Amino acid sequence: MSNTEVDLSNLPSSRAEAKVVGSKHYFTGKECKRGHIARRITSNKACSSCHLINYRNTVERVPERAKKYRVMAVEANARNKARKLNLLPDDYDKAICRSHYDLARALAELTGEPWEVDHWIPHSLGGLHHQDNLVVMPKRLNREKTDLPPEIFLLQQIANDVTKAIAYGKRQGESLT
Repeated sequence: MSNTEVDLSNLPSSRAEAKVVGSKHYFTGKECKRGHIARRITSNKACSSCHLINYRNTVERVPERAKKYRVMAVEANARNKARKLNLLPDDYDKAICRSHYDLARALAELTGEPWEVDHWIPHSLGGLHHQDNLVVMPKRLNREKTDLPPEIFLLQQIANDVTKAIAYGKRQGESLT
């Protein structure tokens, strides 16, 4: 079974049953009005195949709305994850945090390179989802940082820069002493 396939045998067979067990989907085995035999969405009875087709049509028809939704979804997912992990402090300022994401988008458009909002002190090391712990950086640099503490990451970057400078000086025949 591929990642996109769903084991329909484990789904409830009616909407009422799905509501009782708290499932987001159910499978009746009956065709929808467009002829699909697919799982249904518990909250609105919609056929998941029809729902996907409608979503794709909307993305094609109104791409700016889809892009705006994706941006909002990324921010909402970060907030929800932080809330679940108790990483959202009382003095969290949504507007300031949003400005970090806006800056990342603007820099990406300006430079043509992807930029990201990173937690300077990673969640795994006790960092909070807070405006004082957010930093905008190029995606490639963020991938290099991984979950290192900021001090270690900066020392590594300095060491790399010094090593490159020494190698460059040697190629140019310069002495650094």
